[in-house]
Amino acid sequence: MTITRRHLVSALMLTIGVVHLAPGLVGLSTSGLRALYGAAVSDDPTLLTMLRHRSVLLALVGAGLVAAVRRPGWCAPALVAAGTSMVSFVALHLLYRSPELTTVAVVDGVALAALVVVYRHRDLLTPAGRTARDVEVS
Repeated sequence: MTITRRHLVSALMLTIGVVHLAPGLVGLSTSGLRALYGAAVSDDPTLLTMLRHRSVLLALVGAGLVAAVRRPGWCAPALVAAGTSMVSFVALHLLYRSPELTTVAVVDGVALAALVVVYRHRDLLTPAGRTARDVEVS
């Protein structure tokens, strides 16, 4: 099998999706949140609820990205949601400099670079000769 640019763009999109899905999977447990965000996670119910809510939202963005690989019409909204999520997190990290979250910010920064590549080549996710709208209808 020949690996094409379409395969590479799809793989990048899936990778970005997994980056967003991972916090959703570990975010349901307190120990998972501590592993993801550092020891600063306390047993405060309000903080835990907010972090779990963040995990659910990230998982939804990730699911949208994964689905968009097979549903090209979903690509633009999924990329906008993921881009907004990552840009806002990196910006907040740069503004408030939380050392425990540096790794998360770096992962988001790398994923954001991959997202730009996917966005520039998103037309490759649609089969040749068809538009995203044609693929959704058929």
